[in-house]
Amino acid sequence: MKKKYSFLNFLFLLPVFLLAQQNNIAKNTSDWEIKISQVNVIENGDFSNGNTGFYSSYSYTSTNTTEGEYYVGKDASRWYPDHYSCGDHTNGKGKMLLVNGSPEENRVIWKTTSKIQPGRKYRFTFWITSISVPNPAVMALVINGKEVSRFKSSGKPCTWASNSVAWLPDGTGSATIALINKNTIRHGNDFALDDLSFIETTETITPDCSEKVTAGFTPAISESNVLSLSLKETSLKSLKTVHWSVNDSIHTEEHSPVFSGLSPGTYSVKAKTISLNGCIDSTIQSVTIVKKAAPVQASLTPGSILPGYDTRKMEISKTFDIKEDSVRVLLSDNGIVDGDSITLVYDGKIILTHYLLQAKPLELKLPVSKNQPVHELIMYAENLGSIPPNTSLMKVFDGSKKYEVYIRASEKSNAVVKFRRTP
Repeated sequence: MKKKYSFLNFLFLLPVFLLAQQNNIAKNTSDWEIKISQVNVIENGDFSNGNTGFYSSYSYTSTNTTEGEYYVGKDASRWYPDHYSCGDHTNGKGKMLLVNGSPEENRVIWKTTSKIQPGRKYRFTFWITSISVPNPAVMALVINGKEVSRFKSSGKPCTWASNSVAWLPDGTGSATIALINKNTIRHGNDFALDDLSFIETTETITPDCSEKVTAGFTPAISESNVLSLSLKETSLKSLKTVHWSVNDSIHTEEHSPVFSGLSPGTYSVKAKTISLNGCIDSTIQSVTIVKKAAPVQASLTPGSILPGYDTRKMEISKTFDIKEDSVRVLLSDNGIVDGDSITLVYDGKIILTHYLLQAKPLELKLPVSKNQPVHELIMYAENLGSIPPNTSLMKVFDGSKKYEVYIRASEKSNAVVKFRRTP
C-alpha cells in the first residue's frame, strides 16, 4: 500500500532536515578552511624549477670552489667532491638548494617576497641537512625586516630535519622572508635546504610584545580648559588601534583627540593601544581641570592703588557704537612681545591686573548696558616693556561686526576705548 504523508508529518520531519543541512554546510565550510590554510605562498619552495623565485647574496655556480657559493642541484657530491652524496627531502631524487656557507655574518642565504592575506596567521617551515662535517649551519629567520627566530642544523650529514615557526601578521599584504647567515667560522657550514613553505594557520600564537606600541600619553590643558591627548610613542607604524576614554563615558579612536567643554574636576583618562600583532597595552592617568581664577575685582578706586593713575592723561584711542548687550574683546601685544605689563579698568573697576601681554590674545567679554550711555575700558601701563611705549592690538566683536584698534599707554597717559550703546 502506498504510504501517504500528511502536513503534520512534514512539520515533524522539518527540524531533522534543517539539522542535516546545517551539518552539511558546517562540514563544507570546514573543508574549505582547511584547503585555504594549506596553500603555500612561497614560489618554488621545493626548488624543482631551479634557480628562480628567490634571491641570494651568495654567488651561483655549478662547481663549488670556495665559501659563499650556492647551487640548485640533485647531488651535493657532484657540486663538490668532498660533500656527502645526499638526496633532496621531497623524494630523494629532486632538486635542492646546496650552500657552502660564507664566514661573513648577515649574508643573505635565501630571500623571497610572497603575497599574503592581511591579518591572517602563517607558519614558515623549511628542511635542512648538513652536507659536510663539522661546524653545522646557524641562521636567522627574518620576516619583513624583523628577526623572528634562529636555527641550527643538527650537523648529521644527509639527515633532514624540519624547522618551523609561526608568524603573526604586521598589517601588510606581503611577507619578505629571509634566511640570514649567523655562522662566521670558515671551515664547514655546508648544508642543503628544501621544501620551504609559508602556509596560513589557525593555531593560537602568542605574540612577541617586546616591540608593542605603548599606551603612555601626554595630556595638555589649554587656558580655555580644552584637553588634548597624544601618545608618547614616536613611531605608530605598528599601531592598529588606539582607544581613548574619559571617565568611561566619552570614547574615541582618534589618534590625537581633543575634548572641549569639560567642567572643572578630576577625570580618569585611559589609553588602550592594540598593535598590528595583537599586543595590547593600556595606561590610566588622572587629569585635573582647575577652575580659572576670577579676574581681580577691587573695591577701591583705581587711583588709590595704581601709582599715577589719576594724574596720567586719558587719551581716547577709539569710540565704538555697539548694538549688542556685550562685546568680545581680544587683546594682544603689538608686534614683538617685549614684557609689557598692564592693568585693565572697566567702568571704574579693576578687572585685571599684572597681566603680561602675549602674542596669543587675551579674551574678555564686557557688558554694554542700555542704562549707561558710555562704557570705558582703560589700559594702564605698569611698565613700558623693553621697547617703549606699552602698545597692544585690540580686536572688538559686536555680534558679527569686527573692529581693530591699536592702543598705547605710557607713564604719562592711559589708553581709553569707549563703547557707546546704540538703540
